[in-house]
Amino acid sequence: MNDDLLEIAVANNASWCDLICSTHGIETQFLPNVWLTKSLVPKYYPNLITLKPESKAEDISTIPLDHFSVKDSFGKLNLQSQGFSKLFTASWICLENNSKTQNTHSWKQISSDQELSVWEDAWGNVSSDRIFLPNLLLKPKVRIYAKMKGAGIISGFITYESDGVISVSNVFDKNNSNIWPEIVNINYKNKPLVGYEKDKDLEYAKGAGFVEIGKLTIWEK
Repeated sequence: MNDDLLEIAVANNASWCDLICSTHGIETQFLPNVWLTKSLVPKYYPNLITLKPESKAEDISTIPLDHFSVKDSFGKLNLQSQGFSKLFTASWICLENNSKTQNTHSWKQISSDQELSVWEDAWGNVSSDRIFLPNLLLKPKVRIYAKMKGAGIISGFITYESDGVISVSNVFDKNNSNIWPEIVNINYKNKPLVGYEKDKDLEYAKGAGFVEIGKLTIWEK
């Protein structure tokens, strides 16, 4: 079952990256084994994602950019011979059976352009180039959550529903506290929660009931 959930989590993530690119007007392609774009992408997003465990290094199409990144969704490829260096590894996670009760009183869903800009600043984008554009708020499967303290945002995360699951991403907390139990409470929809994390957030997510279902590697050139 984990193998099925892993491919579903990968598909959801590729769909999310595709959506982000579409909000920036970037052309993308879904091929049998990879998702890719040959244009510049927003910061932190890949130019290519492997979609299947059988994806091979030969599936990495030539991308006419000096610098770009590849998300090896199954952590199986060695791209050093193609001039890439390993940026980081992480673990895919999933929570299949969420029996929590919904509790949203301390959280709000971002709904305006101004709120989204403040949220992105709180998340930690120090660039003047926005990643999350206002047209993202028009997408019904996307929810951007914020926890407030006074007039400021202290915590946040994004969910995206596709392929029968809900992904959790862009988790942050300015106090470095564990908000994963709250994330689980908010997103009770009888659908598996998926995502990928590393380091402290991986341990926090596992403490909230998530299990590791696979490995991924980010390569950059």
